[in-house]
Amino acid sequence: YINSGRAHMGVGEFTSAQLPKGTFDAVFSHRTLHLMGNNGLVDAFASRAAKVIKAGGILVVSARDMRDFDEQQMVQRADGMVEYKPDVPDRQGQLISLWDKARFQETFGKKFNIRECIPSEEIEAVNNPDKTAKFTIMVAERKPVI
Repeated sequence: YINSGRAHMGVGEFTSAQLPKGTFDAVFSHRTLHLMGNNGLVDAFASRAAKVIKAGGILVVSARDMRDFDEQQMVQRADGMVEYKPDVPDRQGQLISLWDKARFQETFGKKFNIRECIPSEEIEAVNNPDKTAKFTIMVAERKPVI
């Protein structure tokens, strides 16, 4: 998060951390949203971001998108989640949600003006340099607090 031009790195549970209301210029979360699932954490994250970011402040969030769906490794579930197949090393049964612009709008649009949704990609992991992860970066501005 960024406050008064100084960047601070926080590691921990963002939704319950002791953070002052409406004081941050920006919050950045990279490639974690798609791991939160259908358990209420996404809504808790969106609500918390809206509380701690100043009006006019920036939220930058990235999440894997449908371009990252691999039918050789994954199956689509009825609840909208994607699950890795049992034979995928180190990911058997892992659940992820794939995001698109409409889902960003639905989740963050009430309290943020979404400025851009930028398709991007990067190496999946140091131990998996042959796989490229595809994700969307959402850049949004906190709406005025009424």
